[in-house]
Amino acid sequence: MKKFLWALFVWILNIWFAWAYVTIDEADAVQIEKQINSTVGFSYEQKKEKSKVFYALARKSYEIRKAFTYATNTVPDVELSWKEWDNVKKRIAILKKLWSAKRWRILTQLRTAQYLAQELWRLYEIESNPTFQWYWTALTATPVFQLPRDNPDINEIMWWPGTQWPKFDESNLIREVIVVYPKWTVFSLISKKIKWKFVYYEVRTNEFDGKNNGTHSFYIDSRFVEVTETHPKDIVPKLPSSEQILLNMHNAIGSAYIRWWTHYQWVPELSYYFPSDVQLSAGQLRQKTLKWVDCSWLLYQATNGYTPRNSHWLLTYWNAVEIEWNTIDQIIKKLRPLDLIVWAGHVIIVYDANNVIESRWYPWFKGGVMMTKTKTRLQEIFETRKPVNNWSESKLPNAGKFVVRRRYGIM
Repeated sequence: MKKFLWALFVWILNIWFAWAYVTIDEADAVQIEKQINSTVGFSYEQKKEKSKVFYALARKSYEIRKAFTYATNTVPDVELSWKEWDNVKKRIAILKKLWSAKRWRILTQLRTAQYLAQELWRLYEIESNPTFQWYWTALTATPVFQLPRDNPDINEIMWWPGTQWPKFDESNLIREVIVVYPKWTVFSLISKKIKWKFVYYEVRTNEFDGKNNGTHSFYIDSRFVEVTETHPKDIVPKLPSSEQILLNMHNAIGSAYIRWWTHYQWVPELSYYFPSDVQLSAGQLRQKTLKWVDCSWLLYQATNGYTPRNSHWLLTYWNAVEIEWNTIDQIIKKLRPLDLIVWAGHVIIVYDANNVIESRWYPWFKGGVMMTKTKTRLQEIFETRKPVNNWSESKLPNAGKFVVRRRYGIM
């Protein structure tokens, strides 16, 4: 009877989820999270089949959102049937007839529905592998490294015995560090690697697929995580208040710059997990413990993971501010706190009426999170770029333009 009731619940949930890209409420989300947290009773074959169902549902949600706003998609392309595409087109037609405020609320709910579907897809796909070895939860901020599969050696990157420096490249960056995830992040273990006395895990997360190519994959040090036999509850990002976002960014001032994504609140465990044979200066210790952040990751962390993690994604994020043919003074008058001044490769955040904040690269670790006068920064930008309203529609070369994006309504 218990198995029958569970199967009935899943069947009803799957039917409901087929309509999830209309709206969802908190009660619905709770029910979905219950299923995320338990998959008892399903065979590997059943889990594989259900992964395909949610895979398609996430894709349909994404296609509807993409018709109205920039939509991030971590679901690879999947073939939809003509009936599914017809359903998507009908949903888009309905949303086009709504007032913009109502449509925005529905699209916001749809974003949550898409992410939940993606999580269910990943959950079932991972657990449908007979070699699946449960889930691992970050005990603290945890760096992820992209390393060769035939020689994943984090210790060699982060200060092995007898050395003084991590493995910096010609631009003074640790290219192998892809991201630093916050505490409680859930990792799915793909495989276990032992190198000397160190244990590394090949992992997978919502953003990083451990099977990304044939030569490299993503690894963490085993000391940063602990195992759990049930899928921990995932937290859907919620946008903080404007005041809190600005405070978060202000607290990051002084953090060094690093290309790619990282964590401006540093990872102190790195200093004793990988001890140096020499006494480090304050600056060296900051480098070793990754107290660095790049431009888009500064915004991502300040918004608690709500915004996209790449400046290219921000080019069409939120809504355009019309600045084309405007002078510097005219643009300044239009700017509001938390507006994004962005081009392919960089984003600057408006802090207040007179200042902007950004994480900016300079050689030899002289860059980082800094505050600059808005007029001074725009004067510098105007030397090489022109303001445009729409990035994709502008015929100017990418190296010669910038846009300003603003969230709909008030943060």
